[in-house]
Amino acid sequence: MTTAEGERPGRRGEALGRLVLTALLAVLGPLFVRMPLTADSSFYDSCARHVLRGGALERDLVILFPPGMVWSLAGARALLGGSSEAARVADLLVVGGVIALLALWLRAAGLSRAARLGAAAVLAAFYLTATEWVHCQPDVWMLLPALAALHLRRRQAAALAEPQASAGRAFARAVLEGAFWGTACLFKPFVVVPGAAAWLTAALLLRRSPGGWLRRLVPDALGLLVGGLLVGALWQGWLVQSGSWAEYWHNCRDYQADYYSRTLPWKTRLGEMFTRLPPWSLANVPAFLLAFAFLGRAASRRRPGSEGRVDACALLAAFSLGWTAQANFLQSQLNYHMASALLPALALVAAGAGGPGVPRAAWVAFLVCALLALGAQRAVRPARLALWDRCWTDGDSPELRDRLALDAGLFWTPEWVRLDEVADYLRAQGVGHGELTCFSASTVHLHPHLNVEPASRFLYPSVFFGMFPGHRARILDELRHAPHRFIVTDEVERALASPEIQADFPYGEPVVFEAGRYRVHRPSRAPVETAPAPRR
Repeated sequence: MTTAEGERPGRRGEALGRLVLTALLAVLGPLFVRMPLTADSSFYDSCARHVLRGGALERDLVILFPPGMVWSLAGARALLGGSSEAARVADLLVVGGVIALLALWLRAAGLSRAARLGAAAVLAAFYLTATEWVHCQPDVWMLLPALAALHLRRRQAAALAEPQASAGRAFARAVLEGAFWGTACLFKPFVVVPGAAAWLTAALLLRRSPGGWLRRLVPDALGLLVGGLLVGALWQGWLVQSGSWAEYWHNCRDYQADYYSRTLPWKTRLGEMFTRLPPWSLANVPAFLLAFAFLGRAASRRRPGSEGRVDACALLAAFSLGWTAQANFLQSQLNYHMASALLPALALVAAGAGGPGVPRAAWVAFLVCALLALGAQRAVRPARLALWDRCWTDGDSPELRDRLALDAGLFWTPEWVRLDEVADYLRAQGVGHGELTCFSASTVHLHPHLNVEPASRFLYPSVFFGMFPGHRARILDELRHAPHRFIVTDEVERALASPEIQADFPYGEPVVFEAGRYRVHRPSRAPVETAPAPRR
């Protein structure tokens, strides 16, 4: 066979990969962009709008997480506008960057361009068909700076393997890498787990390089620490400048112990890890096997620089295991936690199935399983795909959002047509900043939709009751004395509450408007002060 003849299958594979990836974006992209946002996304959106108005986020609202997601969403709002479609376009760009970085990593792992395109198509299919509860969340967004840091870790490991490696250059590179890890920690500090796993694996690889390997790790570790601390210092400066430092850390001490008091048995968590996002979550099985295999091969080699594929696969394996551990055992194991772990896990499976020397049958099996997983998703049902043209022609359509929602029927998923009727009523009443409390999870969308500030520090009152059960009385007391004109509740969520909660504030307040499951209450007690002006 001539060289040209040998290249034809690869070219055909590349063309097919581009075609599939383009088709996925063309068919599922518009449906994705027009899907509704979740309550969490609207929560972050309200926080971002508060920042853009010049408010002191951590002082004015009860926020326990670092501001990475809020800052990012505020930047997206400033550039792309205030619509839900703009937030989803930003989400699509972030995830596109994540997939691009994983595909770039697969090149270092020895995969052909055709295989990398196929892997990118699988990753895109997984994310575009996931429910809206996965989208526009900090766990996926923090993958972008974390993967950028991982790429820098691989280059640093290769540079440190050289006997004449410069300590000054190693320190400078580590500072930059540490800044990326620190940026990821601004979303959630759990990123330190996969970051530490990647560093330890790089140290393992370096251990077999000739002469003075431990000495070369010192400037590397110091640089990482300095880079991360610089980012942390910028955040603390933000808190001090906004007058929020004392309030933020007081809230953290006061509320977080209550939050982390809720635990699940490890056996339950282990079962959820393989069943929560079916059938994609089954990819964790081969991902675990491949991760330990790659790490074992890396540890048994004498020279770390002789096989770049093994080193790259070992680093991705450590990163994937660390990310899976923090998502499933340190956090609450919600869908978006687990989805963020599945992206590097799927890339790791692709690295194992499509690498050089692996039988083609393994890659074919990987693609067939991905195709079956795609076909099992509700997002690709014919009735939903038939809405594709309306995604281009309908304006701000609550009816279309109802039909595109994949989490419909759950208490936190709104009935958008009815919620829009509530918004029209409140708009007609001239509701302004500090005059509205969205009590139930499915109603929190009204704050960004009406572009108004909440009436209290608690953007998410009913959710906070569940997250901080020991603080329920304090939260309820503050809500009773908030200067709201209107409170919006959801009868579906009320039915799930205990009888004493159903009879308590705010459900017992006079109802002035009803729309399906939603009730608009006007508190019987007049506000003790006029509604505050927009914070500047």
